[in-house]
Amino acid sequence: MSWMQKLCEAYDSAIVCDQSKESVMLVPLGFVRKKVKYHVVLTQEGRFVSADELMAEAQFQEIPSTPQAESRTGDNGAAFPLAEQLKYLVYEDVNLKRFSRYMEQLNAWCGQPDAPDCLRAVYTYLDGHTLLADLESQPNLKLKYYKNAETHEGTGEDAKAMVCFSVQMHDASNDDLWLRTDVKQSWSNYLADKLPSAREFCYVEGKMLPSVENHPKLQGNAKLISAKDSEFPFQYKGRFVDDRSAALVSFDASVRAHNALTWLIARQGMQKYGMIWVVWNTNGAIMKVPIDEVNDFMEEEEDEEDAASGPVIDTFASYAREVNAAACGYGGRLHDYNPDRTNCAVILGLEAATDGRMSVTYYQECTGNKYVERLEDWYIDCCWWRYSRKKKTKEIATPNPDDIAIAVMGIDAVYAAKRDKKCEKSHTKWMRNLQSRILTCIVDKQRLPLDVVRSAFYRVCAPLAFVSGKERQWSRSAWENSVDTACAMIYCFQKRGEGKYCEVFSPELQANSKNADYLYGRLLAVADFMEEKAMDKGRDYPTNAVRLMRQFVQRPFETWPKIHEKLIPSFGKLGSNGKIYQMIIEEIEQLFSAAGRYERRELSLEFLQGFSCQRQSLFQKWEHNIKKDEGKVLYELPKRRSELYGCLLAIADAAEREASDGERTGMTNAMQMMTVFAARPYESWGRLHDKLLPYLEKLGERADYYQWLIENAEMQFLQLERESSVPLDGSYLHGYYCMLRTFYQKTQFSWERPVWKDAKDMRSSLYGQLLGIAERLERRHFIGKAEGIDRRFTNELRFMTVFAQKPADTWENLKVKLGPYQKFAGCCGERDNSMLEQLEVQLQQHGWNTNEPLGSIYLHFYYEERNK
Repeated sequence: MSWMQKLCEAYDSAIVCDQSKESVMLVPLGFVRKKVKYHVVLTQEGRFVSADELMAEAQFQEIPSTPQAESRTGDNGAAFPLAEQLKYLVYEDVNLKRFSRYMEQLNAWCGQPDAPDCLRAVYTYLDGHTLLADLESQPNLKLKYYKNAETHEGTGEDAKAMVCFSVQMHDASNDDLWLRTDVKQSWSNYLADKLPSAREFCYVEGKMLPSVENHPKLQGNAKLISAKDSEFPFQYKGRFVDDRSAALVSFDASVRAHNALTWLIARQGMQKYGMIWVVWNTNGAIMKVPIDEVNDFMEEEEDEEDAASGPVIDTFASYAREVNAAACGYGGRLHDYNPDRTNCAVILGLEAATDGRMSVTYYQECTGNKYVERLEDWYIDCCWWRYSRKKKTKEIATPNPDDIAIAVMGIDAVYAAKRDKKCEKSHTKWMRNLQSRILTCIVDKQRLPLDVVRSAFYRVCAPLAFVSGKERQWSRSAWENSVDTACAMIYCFQKRGEGKYCEVFSPELQANSKNADYLYGRLLAVADFMEEKAMDKGRDYPTNAVRLMRQFVQRPFETWPKIHEKLIPSFGKLGSNGKIYQMIIEEIEQLFSAAGRYERRELSLEFLQGFSCQRQSLFQKWEHNIKKDEGKVLYELPKRRSELYGCLLAIADAAEREASDGERTGMTNAMQMMTVFAARPYESWGRLHDKLLPYLEKLGERADYYQWLIENAEMQFLQLERESSVPLDGSYLHGYYCMLRTFYQKTQFSWERPVWKDAKDMRSSLYGQLLGIAERLERRHFIGKAEGIDRRFTNELRFMTVFAQKPADTWENLKVKLGPYQKFAGCCGERDNSMLEQLEVQLQQHGWNTNEPLGSIYLHFYYEERNK
């Protein structure tokens, strides 16, 4: 009975206050608010004057009532004392019982000493049995009392229409009976005399008061307090002697509680999806339901023009200050009526299980200050980046319940629930349950349920389902709004879990986080944003990153290379501007740990936060975070085959870009061949190296650095892995971007060279050694020359492409060009000359001195011999 006690307290607090400014008045005891349609005017003698239909704004009136009338069901229930349905006021055979009951009650009231004379005028007129004829005689009324007006058969829609009266008094007093103070006071006195003299213990008040068995209806025919199972008394048998022992509520407490609840629902309640939610403060101050999207306590504090011109809330700290300021103002308003009264906030949820029963599904009470603190906590805990229509940009804000429902259930399900007037569909039941759970999280400061959070997560990870309009086209704005909502829910789940369940990520980008799920989200965001900038199909055209998002969440390691492959045209379109996104990917890739990058599993909730934060960061100004004064960074060359091939790809890409002064950024041969390179790395590396040679020649002395890097990467390969033709896995991109990263910072490399045995392709390895030794001899000559002579590009490099295609003929040509350098080497070159002779003998013995093209393994042995 606690909720009824709080309703009675709210009634006592509000009934004594000035309600002139209230849109809905609190109904006093003995009265009820009803919708009245017809208005009949009488003389003081009880003669008919006129009748009209009330205007819509004047139809709701406070009329005298009894407990029996308010709780009546069926066609022959107790009558209201004055204003009543037309079928109770018309004298005819089918209505005789109802008419007699009404007239007896009105006659008894008129017999009271303080009964006004106007009541007798109404009784006299109705006793003449002319009401129906008088109403039908009015040309301005289209009365539908009978279903068939000619035969007077059937019940029309106006049979249940309420009728009120006005009496033209000679003393110029108020004609409208429902507004007369003497009528109201007379009825209150009469009702008090009618109450039973026997007093029983009231479970609400804790006093001996007149009890009542029939309690008022709350909405339609639904009652909060009802028991009509005397024939099947299973509810109390074995515990109580009779049903009255289970619970007993006095007339005074019942009416006060029901009138207060009806007033609060109309004044500040929320009725949606078959549920009624109301929050009130026992001192009478207006409080809104937290899950009502139109009652945001923060929005009440700011004017629309001020909000549009105010600063953008782009940090979590500034948003927290805004919430705190709004909460302070909201808390102050809780004492507007009377600061001395009890300041207690009560939250009540009601649901009509059947047409005749209303149940309390949620009840919570706390101090007013605690309630405001819980609201403040919710707005701080459940927030993320959201688009502000007023400020035309994104800022940190809290999603409203409708946004949460759309993220969890989908927009079609939410609209279906809103259109369900009978509140019977499964979507409506789902919405009721969801709102109850959200309210519990707000008021009780609980974590959002994991199943709700995951539902939102998986829904937004299938972005192509977010369609809108008649043509059902994909909408990026609808999807991004749900992404932001899901991120706010995840953040609330993390924060209220106090880090026990997962790491907490705030709305601001955690640039140094090494969480693999978060980093994968950042990678996808860069791919999405970059392709969106490069394409010319409009913002509402899904990028490849969006299309593959669901697959990416399920298999990130395998899907990321596919997405990156589709990014290559975007790199070409953006040109030099694409370097920015490449550098961001480099920063992200180098943060991965080995275990996190190669683990093949489904991504968790943090992925979506990384995605959202990185996109927001790209909208803002991005700054390269490498400082010029930082020391050397140690980079250990990888040992995985795919990563090493990625390093070779990066070296070729960087060399070509430097040689072209950045003009070929995004269009280098390495970028164009990346897809083929990943599918057939063994063959493609040889072709890519051939395309790299002109740029190495253009680089001059700088080419030595790139060739040194290629040598170190080549020497890291295990023999079986280098000779294998198996396609690369997704880790080649990690190696590619981590190696690119080294060109923007001072890097110290470390490596461990494995020992190789005889190569599988012995012929290619022998020719590679020949070429490497020959270049070593030639380079020794130019290194010893005087300064000013720039001959860094050797004959071996110039003829390398032809050498790989026709090694026997090309070698004979190179031998001629190599003669002078062999003589110059003198004694120092004896060992190299001897090795050349031995290699030639081996080629001749095996019959390998042919022009059959070489395998790319020759490059490994070329670089191995080149720098010995």
